[in-house]
Amino acid sequence: MFELNRWRNGDRRAPHKPLLLLMALGAWQNERILTWSIVKQELGSLIAQFSTSDKNSAVYPFIRLQADGYWQVDGFKNHKGDARVSELNSANPVAHLSEAILHELKQKPNSFKHAVEGLLEEFPTGLHSEILDCVQISLHRNREETQRKKTRAPDFRRVVLNAYSYQCAICGYGGRMDGNTAGIEAAHIKWHAFDGPDMINNGMAMCSLHHKLFDLGTFGLTDAMTVIPSSRANGPGLEALLFQYEHQEICLPRNPDDLPSEEYIAWHRREVYKP
Repeated sequence: MFELNRWRNGDRRAPHKPLLLLMALGAWQNERILTWSIVKQELGSLIAQFSTSDKNSAVYPFIRLQADGYWQVDGFKNHKGDARVSELNSANPVAHLSEAILHELKQKPNSFKHAVEGLLEEFPTGLHSEILDCVQISLHRNREETQRKKTRAPDFRRVVLNAYSYQCAICGYGGRMDGNTAGIEAAHIKWHAFDGPDMINNGMAMCSLHHKLFDLGTFGLTDAMTVIPSSRANGPGLEALLFQYEHQEICLPRNPDDLPSEEYIAWHRREVYKP
């Protein structure tokens, strides 16, 4: 769907436009309005986190993406060259996917998934789930399902990671790269596919590895929030990664209102955990 005019210099990366389009697709799926002030903050953070560019400003893709025909900035549609940041700050225009792209998304049900997957090819597969979390995209629901199942915490990832002090609830890992989290994810306890909500009580901060092990049922949690490894788990490295935490209480949020729900923990133990 998207054939972007990207800056190229040998094998140097320029992921600014793909990140902005992913952000725009997430906004469309969630019926979220994007203003310049929102894009400036959130896209700047995405560029800093998923690129090595020293140009973290969102102003370049925000205006230049219009030339590709996929993006429109209200009031700046025919703007030549780059807009000044002060000009955008003053106008704070609304931006969105172009009418042509919106028409295709509405007419072709599979186009959304194909567009997202195509844009994700700019990044290694190990980052895909984290990027999708950041831009609030769910590939398991269409737009109508997303709207029917809107939850109380649309900013699920940020809220969950903040509650757990940006550290893995299992091992305490909290690595950062230039101030951004590195390898820390917001894990759903009860899965989206089975109506698990985007609520803080259905979330836990985990490092990428423990998140994967949790989703595979390699370990579960008791109602007392202690770790129970699967009896089927074996192999080098598991003593340090998992077995040493057996019967230990996980790192929990300070706020009692943020604690994992026993209902969702029980669901995971029943439906995912492999005793």
